[in-house]
Amino acid sequence: MKGFSTFLIALALIAGMVGCGEVAPATRYSLAMAVAPSGSGTVTDLTNASPYAEGTSVSIEAASNPGYRFVNWTALAGTFTGVGWPVTTFTMPARNVTVTANFMRVYDLTMVTNPVEQGTVTDLTNASPYAEGASVSIRAVASSGYHFLNWTAPAGIFGDAAAAQTIFTMPGQNVMLTANFATEHSETGELFVSALLEGVSFTAPSTGIYRFTVTGGAFELCPPKSAPERPEWWGWRTEILIYENRPIYWSGGIWAPGHPNPANWDFSVGGPQNQPTYEAAESIGKGMFVDIALAENEYVMLVVNDSRGYFLDNSGGVYFYITVLP
Repeated sequence: MKGFSTFLIALALIAGMVGCGEVAPATRYSLAMAVAPSGSGTVTDLTNASPYAEGTSVSIEAASNPGYRFVNWTALAGTFTGVGWPVTTFTMPARNVTVTANFMRVYDLTMVTNPVEQGTVTDLTNASPYAEGASVSIRAVASSGYHFLNWTAPAGIFGDAAAAQTIFTMPGQNVMLTANFATEHSETGELFVSALLEGVSFTAPSTGIYRFTVTGGAFELCPPKSAPERPEWWGWRTEILIYENRPIYWSGGIWAPGHPNPANWDFSVGGPQNQPTYEAAESIGKGMFVDIALAENEYVMLVVNDSRGYFLDNSGGVYFYITVLP
């Protein structure tokens, strides 16, 4: 009986030794994924085997929806191989964890010329779409026979709207920038200032006093169909504003955002008051003139006096004859 007891004790010790060699299953933790802000993109657990043990490398991917750009990954625990990479590896911590892909809102920047094909425009930063507040370097180059006037846009801020190369600060919306060009003249004789163009330039071929005489024409401002609620804006006139050896100065677009008003001119010529007919306006302006002293290669800029700055609904224009006084 004593021998049998000894056998049972030995058997129990062996069983205990075998049990001590077993390893308990590793604790596993849930991996959840989210995006911020909501609807800005999608996230994917490429490994797709949650829950995971601590230290497991998990492949993850973020993809932005239209109008958004991926920024980075964030989590309360665990580590990322590349926090700014849309496809990266996440190392699981010893806890349940949510991994968030963060996106930012971005906006398209497009650029055009006015008139069409009379110059080129370039986004030098070349990284559209942009976040609100981004600084974008832009440049305009006039075609032969044209002169750069200014930049216009319905939103955003130009560092210098009168500079062909400048910085534009992006607004919180998609935006189109327009580079405006004017016809360039360097010969005396007839010159037409169109009400549809935001300026025309004349460059003096030699030093002298140049007489700019109105010979005819008139331009219509704000036809009734454009602003039926403001009939007092409509009319015909012949007043032309002239800037001596400097670009047109544009103030804020009070009536037409993105289309500033010409202001602070050096000379004006023609009839400044609206008239009910083309003929009435032309008869007032015809024969008026202004004399301007220019050195060789100095220039003047001429633009119709549209106080609203919105040239797209204008029509007509004013004819000048340019002579050099003896």
